[in-house]
Amino acid sequence: MNQPGAEPLVYYRTVPRPGNQLFFWPEYRYAERRKGQNAIFVVEAGPAKLETFWLWKWLRGKEISIAQQPRLAKTPPILLEQFESVTNLGVKEIRVGGRVLKRIQLFECRGLK
Repeated sequence: MNQPGAEPLVYYRTVPRPGNQLFFWPEYRYAERRKGQNAIFVVEAGPAKLETFWLWKWLRGKEISIAQQPRLAKTPPILLEQFESVTNLGVKEIRVGGRVLKRIQLFECRGLK
């Protein structure tokens, strides 16, 4: 829980209509409180297409190659409306124990309007 007067560490994407309780909290009215600040927007990337017969290699503990990388998400239009600039930083892998646990796509958002 935030200390009184502290700013939130995680941000909720601003939307025109309530989708949850954060819509009503004053700390989450970014246009009023955070003008000019920067953010990183994170989207879970879709799965990559693995090589043919990947399961048998995986069961034998062999390395598996990726046949096709996940598709990149388009920049959400609302980010383009809310920030001076938005840069797609691409897909990054989150690894645990040497294996890919999840892929995420990052967007660098600069200058909240």
